[in-house]
Amino acid sequence: MKKNRRATIELTGPGGEPVDFRRTLASHGVAVLPPNRVDEEAWTLERKLPRGTLRAVEEPAGHVSFEPPSAERTLRRMLNLDEDLSGFYAVAAEDPLLAALIDARERKQRADHQIRLLLAYAREHVQPRPYRLADLAEAAVRLVRHLPPEAYHPDWVHDLGARAWATFGNAQRVLGELRGADAAFRNALERLVE
Repeated sequence: MKKNRRATIELTGPGGEPVDFRRTLASHGVAVLPPNRVDEEAWTLERKLPRGTLRAVEEPAGHVSFEPPSAERTLRRMLNLDEDLSGFYAVAAEDPLLAALIDARERKQRADHQIRLLLAYAREHVQPRPYRLADLAEAAVRLVRHLPPEAYHPDWVHDLGARAWATFGNAQRVLGELRGADAAFRNALERLVE
């Protein structure tokens, strides 16, 4: 974004509660429906306006920078910055189920963030690539076994397990380990049937 044509607003609601830009963009499908576009790699939001395009990014942390400055009202409405949710947050903090869901979501987001950081690090700094597909697939199989059941939907875990076993089976097949491949494919099939 050109610095001279952008404005910045703080990401807080009227009750002083912080508003998470990424979570707001990822929380429901409305942000990605036309005329909006969300880039989940750079975490930017674009929206076609009658005259031009609104472009927004969290920069610096806790603030959203955007252009054109005349789109502030549209952006505030899109991010619900003027909607007082403090009553909801007070109720949510007292409800054990909502508190557990919030905690699980935050743990999942931290894990997703760590995975992205590790992958980015591996892409940048690990040369030559010492990991074989078989090693990575085996690590994925182990990972699935240790996912906390309260944090993920069982169908998602079964699907992920089936994919990990199938990838491991394919790696074994490529290496010529046909018995290992057969066993891995059977494990994958069992998870698809469950």
